[in-house]
Amino acid sequence: MLAVGSAGFWGWQNIYPQPTSPLPVTASEAALVELGRLPPLLLQDYGYELAGRARPEQVEGLKAQWARYLNGNALPPEQLSGWHQGMAGLSELTRRLNALDERKGKYLTGSELKSMVFTITQHFSRSTPLEERLYSLSQSPTGTPLPDAQLTQTDMQIRQLLNRYALIKQQVEKR
Repeated sequence: MLAVGSAGFWGWQNIYPQPTSPLPVTASEAALVELGRLPPLLLQDYGYELAGRARPEQVEGLKAQWARYLNGNALPPEQLSGWHQGMAGLSELTRRLNALDERKGKYLTGSELKSMVFTITQHFSRSTPLEERLYSLSQSPTGTPLPDAQLTQTDMQIRQLLNRYALIKQQVEKR
């Protein structure tokens, strides 16, 4: 009876293996090195891996649920393009200003320049780059607690960027 129970348990574990944590369990120098080598998308990838270990009839549903979670908590796609569009606008402005140097008597009006700068500013204001948020945090005086709102916004943006990155990778891998 014990042998039958053991065989059944062994078979169950082989069919439905328990997830093993990708994180080190014991504290050591090697564990810290291993931790430093973990990919930035560990949690996002682990969610798909975990869903893949479900019963066959649940796998697709759980993967779809995880994808919906990531999508709902990812940086909106339109915020991805703000910085790019702003830089493209600056490049176009630079090109036009340089072209004016070559043609005597041709000038941009103040109104045209203001309009172009306003449009570029709108693109940049859609999303503050993570580097700017980190720079702002680094400028806090030593010994002063970092503002909770800034920490929360920075944490959220890091998560959103990682989630958007995971969704982009997932979409490309499906092609």
